[in-house]
Amino acid sequence: MHALVDGMGEAKGRKAFLFSTCASRKVWTSKLREKLLAKGFTVLDEFCCAGLWTPGLIQVRKGHPSAEDLDAARAFARRLPLS
Repeated sequence: MHALVDGMGEAKGRKAFLFSTCASRKVWTSKLREKLLAKGFTVLDEFCCAGLWTPGLIQVRKGHPSAEDLDAARAFARRLPLS
């Protein structure tokens, strides 16, 4: 995702939102947000919920995204402005 944003041209006046899952905290999205802002995007909002991560043989956050996570994602999407 970072490479995609890095390859974009100037985006002044364009809108974006961040939507992600993660095994721990949403720390990685702060760098992505900074990159989008530097390109000129207006970042409308951000959504992050727990997600399954399988480093090797262990499973972190098994069962996620859950039904509740998906409900929260839908609610987030409905709140985003259309224009």
